[in-house]
Amino acid sequence: MSVYCGTAIQPSGIKNILYGNFITSKQQNLILVRSNRLDLCEFNNDVKNIKIIQEVSAKGKIIGSVKVKINPSDEKDCVAFLTTKLQLVIYSFNENGTAEIRVMGMIDKGIGNDSTTGVLMVALKRNAIIVHCKSSSIEYITWERSADTKKMIFVTKQYRRYAFIAGIAPLDNDGMFLGRA
Repeated sequence: MSVYCGTAIQPSGIKNILYGNFITSKQQNLILVRSNRLDLCEFNNDVKNIKIIQEVSAKGKIIGSVKVKINPSDEKDCVAFLTTKLQLVIYSFNENGTAEIRVMGMIDKGIGNDSTTGVLMVALKRNAIIVHCKSSSIEYITWERSADTKKMIFVTKQYRRYAFIAGIAPLDNDGMFLGRA
């Protein structure tokens, strides 16, 4: 489904717009991603305006954001964002719109120069993220529950290719599954 967002909010302040079921599996929401915060908004086809439910401040400048799920079977969506200091954070929202950090950690800076295309970030299967921030390499990031602390942690694998990477994208419409059905 395509969504057009016409708003009186300064458009240059919005870096990305994510559409999904962030509060409940039935309620559709928008997240306006700004340079240093997320605005969780109520979205309704019948109402012509967008109402901000919750603002979540980020500690740092946001350079990438995607919609993910903590577990593939979850009905609610979460939002993952990356800051300039390569801190990756996944937030979920409860039914009253309050944000909770589900996973937080640093990704490896990697070897090489910064990418000339900027940071590229895409959700893969909704429970993995691909990040390209260094030339000729990508980070494949998943999350799992630690056996020691029972907290969610990031698991990162770096793949190096000695070629220019111009863009990354999921190969299906939803970013849910790549491979055989």
